Amino acid sequence: MALKQYEIAFNLAAKKSGTFTKSFKDAGQTVEGLQAHMERMNASFAEITGVVKARKAVGESAKAYAQARERVAELGRAISQTENPTKEMVQAFKKAKDALDKSKISLDKNRDAMAALDKEYGTSQTSLSALVKRQKEFEDATKAAVKAQELQEKLSLIHI
Repeated sequence: MALKQYEIAFNLAAKKSGTFTKSFKDAGQTVEGLQAHMERMNASFAEITGVVKARKAVGESAKAYAQARERVAELGRAISQTENPTKEMVQAFKKAKDALDKSKISLDKNRDAMAALDKEYGTSQTSLSALVKRQKEFEDATKAAVKAQELQEKLSLIHI
């Protein structure tokens, strides 16, 4: 709807204008403004996408860490209930403990990355669902801006 109104306004301005040069100069400035706006939207979209990915990585890392911690606890209980743990049990415990340590390092790294992004973009108090909603809004706005730019280009070709 806004695109149709823009088209009508542009056509009226071209008809009322004493010279087409001024109309096309104005149209060119409008296109430049639209391109600058699209660049800002794309930058914001990239920022939000980075934060969303970081938060999802933290969630996945936290889940992996919880599973590894549970596995270590499970094997620890099994070993403590046995008078003479087998070599396989000890190796499995050690392997699970190493996996736990690695998952803790990964979780800490992902949390640090997420905290840095949240601090940089001021999103620490914003929920993941709100960020995903903003991401979708930017995506929709970018699509609308691209359509407007394509329409502007078509209109400029018609009046040449």
